[in-house]
Amino acid sequence: MTRANSIAAGWAVLWIQDWLKVAGHPGPTGSKLTYCEGIERRQMHDEYLYSFKDPALLAVRQTAPLRYNDFRKLLSGLFKHVKFVGYKGVGLKCEICAKLTGLRRACSSKEEKTAVATLHMLHRSLYMGQRHAYYLRQVHSMENSRTVWSFISDGYQQVNSYYVS
Repeated sequence: MTRANSIAAGWAVLWIQDWLKVAGHPGPTGSKLTYCEGIERRQMHDEYLYSFKDPALLAVRQTAPLRYNDFRKLLSGLFKHVKFVGYKGVGLKCEICAKLTGLRRACSSKEEKTAVATLHMLHRSLYMGQRHAYYLRQVHSMENSRTVWSFISDGYQQVNSYYVS
């Protein structure tokens, strides 16, 4: 078991916070909950492990990643406001994620499910990059509100966007 105040746990907390900025969805107005829709804790841990393959980050961290059980305990202990829910057909949600989730549920063999899960992870990594770029532009526009205006025109991120007046 990794101690909660270890260097590895500290890096995991920072990674989770960054991941939630990109992949989490805020709850209804007045709610302090963050929803992670269409992803399971195990998939989140897989993405966390994948981030350790970056040699530049590995050199900075100088520690091994947390095992799944330690990661899950850290997540449930420090991030109680995060709820993992299945995909719901709600407006402004990704249609490809919905189709891949349905396809994974329809698959009968473990190999097919693994292949679809891999496609889903690849898709998530691509659109999470897009959401991360949105997030950085929002922060930049809020920090420089007199000179920079951020507007998203594709309708994808409208719900979570901040507009500078």
